[in-house]
Amino acid sequence: MLSITFSFLISNIVLNKKITFMNGKKLFTVIAAFATALTVIVSACKKDDDDNDDLIKVENTDYGLYNARMEQLMNDALTFTQQSYVAGKLNMKSTAFSCATVTVDTANRTVIVDFGTEYCLCKDSRKRKGRIIRRYTGKFADTGKTQNVIFDNYYVNDFKVDGTISSTYKGVNAQIGSYYVLSANLSATNSITGEITTRTTEGRRIVKTGANTEDVYDDTYAIEGYGLLTMPNGAKYNYSIEQSLNISPNCDWPLQGIVELTQINGPARVFNYGGIGCDNKATLRADDDTKTLTLD
Repeated sequence: MLSITFSFLISNIVLNKKITFMNGKKLFTVIAAFATALTVIVSACKKDDDDNDDLIKVENTDYGLYNARMEQLMNDALTFTQQSYVAGKLNMKSTAFSCATVTVDTANRTVIVDFGTEYCLCKDSRKRKGRIIRRYTGKFADTGKTQNVIFDNYYVNDFKVDGTISSTYKGVNAQIGSYYVLSANLSATNSITGEITTRTTEGRRIVKTGANTEDVYDDTYAIEGYGLLTMPNGAKYNYSIEQSLNISPNCDWPLQGIVELTQINGPARVFNYGGIGCDNKATLRADDDTKTLTLD
């Protein structure tokens, strides 16, 4: 903008004869006007630069927390239905779903986790109601078969969850072990404000421990993937898991993991779940600015 305006003013001085041959007083007036315009332009550019500096600061942490919430909703739905299938076959031996009814219908190849029509406070201190439904073909553990998870009036805290998660068991890979390929398109609607967050996901769910035992509660997972987060205000963030998220049934949040979020035409932000112990803390870093966040 500076170079274009500068050229325009110079060309007017050179080409317009009335300006070129004016007396000294008038020429001084034109030069003064040009200097004033240049000052305004430089100031405006500096303001733009300052605004851009603000963009890379962590003045707004919503996108990090919203992405973590969507990740949690997806992983919980997969874990709950996986555990429910095994727990159902073990005659409901586990007490993990004390506020939910589990139905494993092998004839119709369906697993249903029903939290009821009224909110129930679950063992992870999140309140839930509604149903998570997982449908499969063949046997539950068949390789190459895709299973779909859907939701029926399902709420977690104040958020209504909709959409579909597809999970395909790919068997055992020599390098990484047993794993699933994931594809998800989820939305979370705030039942109080009506605001909607959406997220698409493509990734893998790798079984790290417990694959060879009947105790589903010793299973731990590494989550990899990428996708697009769309905030309630329409802002879009591409995200990618740079260090796999470690999921354990004994912790209500990911134990470790690093996610990079990049707004369209914007700088990268780094969301870090930490590396020690089980807690609800994470950090969000943009450039040299870092904040500690509390997860849902």
